[in-house]
Amino acid sequence: MIEDKLLSTFDNILGKPGEPGSILFGRAPENHVKNSPLLVFVPGLTNNSSMFYKENTWYEKAVNEGYQTAFVELYDTGGNPRSYWDNGAMLAWQLGQIHKRFPDRNIAVIGFSKGAVDAQTALIHYGRSELVQNLYAIGSPHHGSQLADLAFSAKASWLAAVTGMKNEGTRSVQTGFMAYFRSITDSRKEIESTSYQTIAGNHSGPLFSRYFLGGLIIPGDSDGVVSVESASLPYGEMIKVGSWNHGELALGRHLFPLISDHINGKVHVHQTDAAPAFSTDGNRIVRGGIGNREEMEYFIVEDEIPDFTADWLSTEQSEEIILMDPDGKHFTPHTVTEADEEFFRGAWHHTFRVKEPEAGKWGIGCRNSTSGAYLLVISINSPGNPALHLQQSDKHRLKIKCMDPLQTVSSSTMRCTYTPCVDGIKAGDKREVLSPATSEAGPTAVLPAYGEGIYNLAVDVSGHTSGGTGCERTIMKSVYCDNSGKLYGL
Repeated sequence: MIEDKLLSTFDNILGKPGEPGSILFGRAPENHVKNSPLLVFVPGLTNNSSMFYKENTWYEKAVNEGYQTAFVELYDTGGNPRSYWDNGAMLAWQLGQIHKRFPDRNIAVIGFSKGAVDAQTALIHYGRSELVQNLYAIGSPHHGSQLADLAFSAKASWLAAVTGMKNEGTRSVQTGFMAYFRSITDSRKEIESTSYQTIAGNHSGPLFSRYFLGGLIIPGDSDGVVSVESASLPYGEMIKVGSWNHGELALGRHLFPLISDHINGKVHVHQTDAAPAFSTDGNRIVRGGIGNREEMEYFIVEDEIPDFTADWLSTEQSEEIILMDPDGKHFTPHTVTEADEEFFRGAWHHTFRVKEPEAGKWGIGCRNSTSGAYLLVISINSPGNPALHLQQSDKHRLKIKCMDPLQTVSSSTMRCTYTPCVDGIKAGDKREVLSPATSEAGPTAVLPAYGEGIYNLAVDVSGHTSGGTGCERTIMKSVYCDNSGKLYGL
């Protein structure tokens, strides 16, 4: 519950504080700026409206600069994150109520992270585009987040469930889902009624920081949750890509001056003329599941690698990480242990780096670790290009395309989790299948032909470099199949 002292600063509250569907109308500014838009603040995944005014300065700065404000509560406020379809429908009603209260004001929506996707759904698919002049999207996964793909993969599903990140909100921003969403959204005429502005962060480090795992998983520059590429829209204006992580993007002291300057014509932006060219999968190996982790996990490291970084994420804190090098020697590396405060909130990170590792088969395990959910992400600092990615070759057959350093593939196994959907909305329980790769016309993996829905893929690939040493990578991908059999997200 939001403190009474904070609530007393609002002029009116439609609904009940802390409940989905409520609207908090900010106090009228003493120095109202003529023709300024009414600012509607939309929180992100698992957030509520207090993210903008409790220990944050959005509300204070907006009122001081003469803006009327309103703050909405979506389903996430009640602790039950929903998809952009559900949140978008609720927000469409809320925007209608805000317009009734201030019928002569233009509206500018400020959406943080998934909140901007919820907002665009309300505008385009629920008929509110004529009410909103501008949508400011801050660190928003317009093309999805690879962390959402990871959460619903067979590798991390157990851990995501334990930490509360396996929910409908996260499910809906998988990259495959969002590729389908873009296909049914971006070509609609309602897009032209609203001006879209985006802001992105490109700082996921440093090593061992709270957003470092996202930097290991997400290819290219990111804020540790959303890539810069995903935060862009082909018809939007990128106000700024700054050295912020996802948490820093939520701070009014960083972002409100940019938005206010844009409203007042004081900032120059560039139009994004084309869809972003997305980075391919990075140099990572992923393990995970549930069970007794006294046994070792094994992985292959190729030659001439400057270093590799490993993050062992588990439901319980472990005293020591044990490594075994290719010669069978056991040693304990220096490990930084931190509680996760972001995506896998409540789990424990055990992170270390090995410099100039010997090529060959390595093992890793946690001493005194009990049974439970775990996730291991190993980032190989390879001097070559990103390792490999998937391409559609024929219907549900996906070709594994090799690049440096992995030149040839000797074996591959795909674990596919499928969830049936209708028009992008979950419509049944998941199924899981283990599919070995085939060697026909090069290494391929075949999606099961279950029909419309989301296919979450975890493909482990092993082979050899151009120099002949062993090499291993994991591809994490979500793919949406529509009712005609077309695939999105590759």
